[in-house]
Amino acid sequence: MTLSTASASRPPRACRLCEATALEIVHHFGDQPVAGYLEASADAARQAARFPNAIAVCGRCGLVQQAYDDAIPQLVERVYAHYQPTYSMSPTVREYMRSFLDLAESRNGVPSEGYVLEIGSNDGAVLAELKRRGRRPIGLDPSADPEAAAEHGYEVVRDYFDERSAQRLRDRFGGADLVISRHTLEHVFEPRSFMRGLATLLAAGGTAVIEVPYLRLQLMNNQYQSMTFQHVCFFTVSTMRALAESEGLTVVDVTFSSMDGGSIVAFIGRERAARGSAASDEVIRFERACSLDSPATLRTFFDEWETQRATVARYLSGHHGRVVAYGAGSKGQALLNMLDVRRDDVPFVIDDTPGTAGQFIPGMSAEVVALQDERLSDVALLFITAPTHIPEVVRRAHTRFDRALPILATAPAVHLVAPEVA
Repeated sequence: MTLSTASASRPPRACRLCEATALEIVHHFGDQPVAGYLEASADAARQAARFPNAIAVCGRCGLVQQAYDDAIPQLVERVYAHYQPTYSMSPTVREYMRSFLDLAESRNGVPSEGYVLEIGSNDGAVLAELKRRGRRPIGLDPSADPEAAAEHGYEVVRDYFDERSAQRLRDRFGGADLVISRHTLEHVFEPRSFMRGLATLLAAGGTAVIEVPYLRLQLMNNQYQSMTFQHVCFFTVSTMRALAESEGLTVVDVTFSSMDGGSIVAFIGRERAARGSAASDEVIRFERACSLDSPATLRTFFDEWETQRATVARYLSGHHGRVVAYGAGSKGQALLNMLDVRRDDVPFVIDDTPGTAGQFIPGMSAEVVALQDERLSDVALLFITAPTHIPEVVRRAHTRFDRALPILATAPAVHLVAPEVA
């Protein structure tokens, strides 16, 4: 990818975990627009601000992170202040969400007088499920709507999670017996502040169940669209444990999920548990054997991505007939721009999220349309840009288009999706 002159020579920012300055850039995706919002016109989309999207690894602690902070103001203003709620829209996510709660509650029972805090409560689907289970749910999200939540019988606080908001929560509600969070920590600009918040908020014997993308599985499963600006840090079990221990906590157990291209589910508490210690020690030994924090190892994965990027770009631009993408969310936007897809090659991106039709993807400027849009009658190739939802997308596509329509996806590798996937 093409590097801007400024970012090509600029050293990365300090490590967000150990504050070392010995970081090495392992890949540069070029200057990219922020993903996670839509523009009202194609012209505005084409003119969207771009920022250097580079990935760096810390030579001291091994944390992999965004190399630069340039995109943060745009993220806060355009994305996080108006985050699009999505939990309830996907049957796959809803089903996984329930299994995640089963796991969290089985490991840490909540007393009847206690409460469960969800950090990053999105559209409230998890809070509603907790209420259905007889829990007292409280949500925290920077784009939450407290009044709408109250109408549904649960409480949300509009805020980011750090040690200051954690202290306010503790003063108001007391210590939390169970804190849950799915795919929030990787978005946090200051992860140690997040972990200090957990140390502040957890009651004695309380547990935080935190799910984040797992770096090794993300790389193996071709989840490069997750390496856009919204994801600030990319965790291993080793760096997750180091982060917890930096604030007096410990990873007492870990498990893994195949959801979203591969994730760690970390159980974090105050007391070291022999079982958890052994489990995380074993994974950390494996990570070290794989040299997962080695710049050379990481570059091997990114070199393969560049090969696939060029292959997909040639396939899309050279395909005969109209190509349409499916999935205008953050990851879909990031993937289209990382692949350097042009609007001439992919003029439309299908997405049925309310309020998105008629808007445009920042950067490549394709128009977002509903699945039933009449302009989709002559589609010759469907390109899935929402890898988590491939089976759902195939099912919906089969209701709209001929089952023989070729469907291209990039995860877990570039492939044409077989019809039986649905």
